[in-house]
Amino acid sequence: MEHSEEVPSGPVSQMDERGKAQMGCIEIQRGQEMRRGKKVKFKEK
Repeated sequence: MEHSEEVPSGPVSQMDERGKAQMGCIEIQRGQEMRRGKKVKFKEK
């Protein structure tokens, strides 16, 4: 029953981790775009 406290905090922490992961991915993508340049991105498309 002690784990019952971790159950509600479990999904919340997962969502926080996903949110942070998405934020990190976005920052990485932006960094790559800044380094590669927008021209390279258009070529990839």
